[in-house]
Amino acid sequence: MADNVHWLRDTYGPALRAYYADLLKQPVPQKFADLIASLEATPGAASPPLETEDSHPATTQPCEPQPDSSE
Repeated sequence: MADNVHWLRDTYGPALRAYYADLLKQPVPQKFADLIASLEATPGAASPPLETEDSHPATTQPCEPQPDSSE
């Protein structure tokens, strides 16, 4: 599976970077800059710390195909 991730990144990464290069050079719209500034200035608005594998056991299982309920 990890090989697939590297293949996808190596195959599509450069093309996506090239496609969005101009967008990444654009300035952040003032509306978003104001929102970010207000969120950063709000006391207690910091997001909670991320859980690590050590602090939170894995709870997800591979998805199994579900039967079609529309029949």
